[in-house]
Amino acid sequence: MRTQLSFLGFLIPFYLIFFGLDMMLVSAQCQINQHSVLIQLKNTLQFDSSHSTKLVSWNPNTTDCCTWGGVTCSINGQVIGLDLSNETISSGINDSSVLFNLKNLESLNLAENDFHLRKIPSRLGNLASLLYLNLSNSGFSGQIPGELSLLTRLDTLVLSSNKLEGEFPRSIFELQKLSILLLSSNNLSGTVSMEDFQDRLSNLTTLDLSYNNLSIITSDNITLVNHFPNLSILRLASCNLLKFPNPGNQSRLTLLDLSNNKIEGNIPKWICNASYLKILDLSNNRLNGTIPQCLIEFGRNLAVLDLAHNDLIGQIEGTFPSNCGLNILDLRGNSLEGKIPQSLVNCTMLQFLNLANNMMNDTYPCSLGDNTKLRGLVLRSNRFHGSMRCGQNQHDKWSNLQILDIAHNSFSGVVPAEFLLQWRAMMTGTVVYTAIDISDNQFSGVIPLTIGRLKALYFLNVSHNEFTGSIPPSIGDLSQLETLDMSTNKLTGEIPYSLTRLSFLSYLNLSYNQLQGRIPDGIQLSTFGNDSYIGNEGLCGFPLSKACPRSIAPVPI
Repeated sequence: MRTQLSFLGFLIPFYLIFFGLDMMLVSAQCQINQHSVLIQLKNTLQFDSSHSTKLVSWNPNTTDCCTWGGVTCSINGQVIGLDLSNETISSGINDSSVLFNLKNLESLNLAENDFHLRKIPSRLGNLASLLYLNLSNSGFSGQIPGELSLLTRLDTLVLSSNKLEGEFPRSIFELQKLSILLLSSNNLSGTVSMEDFQDRLSNLTTLDLSYNNLSIITSDNITLVNHFPNLSILRLASCNLLKFPNPGNQSRLTLLDLSNNKIEGNIPKWICNASYLKILDLSNNRLNGTIPQCLIEFGRNLAVLDLAHNDLIGQIEGTFPSNCGLNILDLRGNSLEGKIPQSLVNCTMLQFLNLANNMMNDTYPCSLGDNTKLRGLVLRSNRFHGSMRCGQNQHDKWSNLQILDIAHNSFSGVVPAEFLLQWRAMMTGTVVYTAIDISDNQFSGVIPLTIGRLKALYFLNVSHNEFTGSIPPSIGDLSQLETLDMSTNKLTGEIPYSLTRLSFLSYLNLSYNQLQGRIPDGIQLSTFGNDSYIGNEGLCGFPLSKACPRSIAPVPI
């Protein structure tokens, strides 16, 4: 079964760090000794030449190594930059490597390789000119070597997404010129106070300690704006935080991720001063109280607002402004009440809206159909009610919708056949994942034949409603379908033989209807057990123990 994209999980790559070095353009060939070192380095590295784009260009018969892929030289032919990221390197970088003969290196990028849990070479500390070091997602393990503290000129240190472990290295606080520090997604442990950063790393613009085994302690008397005046990106997700850091009037903050912590209490008022925020993720905490009105009224800057899985209450107060720039609004898993604000139509860039698992009481949000960017609408487990009919002139509505989840509400009436035809993104195979879940409502009438037009559909759940009539044979045209649940309705007639064409189907539930006749023979349908058909007294044939009478002939192929 194909990997299915989750919503919220969006989630989301939020961040790319681009680093620029003020280097003069090359006007001379590389020096002979630099050429020799690079050739020796290439010969000691193990990499897949069929996937290499840089190392394969290192030709010993080409005298000017400054023209080779990934190599940057100074005006006098010294190698000062080496970018070997994503070169499938698996070994050859250790404390005896000739790499450390490149004494003038200012930038070294070994990201996106696989060093098979080797340790970070301690001799990196000898490259005293380094300004930029990126070893992210390269399979390094062990502790961060203390020798890195010798890199006193270092501006950017990226060690994220490895298997690094041990106590948080105090030696990092010796790197007083750091502006970017990324250590996320490792196994670092220990307790670290934000006060540890306040004196020596005051130049930080980006700090990411997320997804380790750290416990970050914050103090009410620490005002980060005084000590990190240029802080723009702060990610402390899954850091066992018990309270908010206190950035004060943090006017430069563009990204704040404090998700997956244990923060209690109200969302602090200072958040309203961070008017340049683009991404705010406070999900999976223990926040209570109401949503600050300023977060609704921030305007074009705020693109992602994720407050999911907290204990927030009340209605969504405030007015989304005419210049609303939201792409993702995720408020699921709270105790919010009331209606979806009509002003949400101002958020014309909105792609995902998730209000699941709240107590909202409203009708189907027809006004959002004008948003041609909207790809995901999740309203499950609320108190929504009424029909899905949205009046006339709906032809161009909902055109990019890929995911509709309105399960566990009180919607009723028929599902209009023309309504399904609006979901044109579900008709093409170019989308990654599409799903419809309207289960556990009070829908009635027949399931429209037009469901078969949604040929890109992966997931369809119409269970626990009051649908009548037969299973549309057109469902057999849903060639991508992996999950089909039509259980607990009032469906009648035979199971269409066209369902045997669903070669990707891995879950089928037609139980507790009024179906009859022989279960069609088919390779895919034969893989499902009795539970897929139970509660249909008129069905017979494999896999049921009830044999079909001779009067019921096999369905012809």
